[in-house]
Order: sequence, then C-alpha cells, then structure tokens
Amino acid sequence: RALEPRLRRAAALRSLGRLQQAVEVLGMEPDCQEARLGVEECRQEKELFENVMSGDVEKVRTLLQQAKGTVITARNQEGVTLLLAAAREGHTAIVEELLVLGADIEDTDKNSRTSLILAAWKGHTNTVKFLLSKGARVETKDNDDDTALLLAAQEGHVSTVRELLLQGAPFEETALVAATQGGHWGTARELQQRKDGLAKEFVLRSEVGREVAKPCSFPILCAGRSKVSRGTPPVPVWWRRWRLDL
Repeated sequence: RALEPRLRRAAALRSLGRLQQAVEVLGMEPDCQEARLGVEECRQEKELFENVMSGDVEKVRTLLQQAKGTVITARNQEGVTLLLAAAREGHTAIVEELLVLGADIEDTDKNSRTSLILAAWKGHTNTVKFLLSKGARVETKDNDDDTALLLAAQEGHVSTVRELLLQGAPFEETALVAATQGGHWGTARELQQRKDGLAKEFVLRSEVGREVAKPCSFPILCAGRSKVSRGTPPVPVWWRRWRLDL
C-alpha cells in the first residue's frame, strides 16, 4: 500500500523521459551494501534495473550475458528482483529471458508479492497469461492476504480477471465486492457470471445426486444395481443370467 504513491510519481517521471529519477523514486537501485557488491558489479546491476524498467530487451540480454549469474537474485531496497520488476512493468519478453536463466517464478518482494501478483495488480494480461503457462501459483497471497485475482479486480482490470478465472483462479467474494465498490462494472459482471456459473453447477450436481439415489420402482429389475449414472438404464437380473447361459 505504501508503494502506490511512489508508483504514480515514478510513472509521471517516466512519461517525461526522466528515467533515472523514476528509478530513484521507486527504490530500484540495487542494495549494493547488503549484497556486498563491488563498484563495478553495483554499476552493472543498476544499469540492469534501469533497462528492465524501460523494457529494452536487447540491452537487458546483453547485460545479463556480461554479468555474473548471481545478478538474477539481486534485489533493490524494496526486495524486488529483476523478474519482479519486469513482471510489474509488463515486459513479458524480459520475464521469459530471466526465467530461462533460472529466476524463481515464485520469488517474492518484502510484501510477499510474486511476479504473478504484481503483473495482475498492474493489469498486464499478457504477462499474467505467460506466467500462468509457466506454472505460477494462482492462489498465492501477499502479506495483506490479497491474491492476484483480488488485486486485479480492485483495479478494474477486466481482461486480467477473465484470464485468471479461465486459468483456474478460485472465485472470491471479496474480489466481487472490491470491483463493485470501485465502480468497475465490467470486472464485477465477469466475477458475477463466474459466481452464477458455480451456483448452477452446484444445483446440477445436487440434482444428479438425487437422481442416482432415487429408489427403484421395480426392485426385481434393479437387483444388484450399485451406482447408476444419469440417463443409463439398469440391467435386469434375467438379462444378465440369460447372457451367462449363452
């Protein structure tokens, strides 16, 4: 929550072309002291974070080839890794590059937000779809017990919400409430349709259960019947005996 005003300020600076200031506002500078990095390593990581934020895939690829392997796990003051930064900015190609080099898809920042949660929060549907295809866990929660679905609904990212639901995200009543309270009617409609679909499915399963459990009107024909699926007639005892005599 405390990060959101800084994100807005950084976005404004970036739109003015003041990338370096945007990086400083976000706290994207690598924490060189904590990681015990030398001057050159620190410079490389700083340059990497800047290019990840700007989305320069070729530059990032070149810098990753030059840097040491430990750069994949480097963090800034907010505990954000290169992968988390790329996901938050919606740079899917960079996310893919980092995953190939061994970045942990379930790594988190200081707020326990994964790359999937950050991408969903910012409404980057293509990045969300890619992360899910690589096995990102959709049920993971951050320190505020927020899931990717809840944060996407809260921000009104209807296409992201739709993608998460299609990929198996469980329906959350809190997500529907958040979308409604925020006036995001398209997102609320998407969630309501999912809720209605679950209700119909529950009713259908209940009806099928009652159909299977219904007592047989002709016990002699249904003797030996165990579980009969809906629409499948029971096999009479005399028919089974006749087949055995053949």
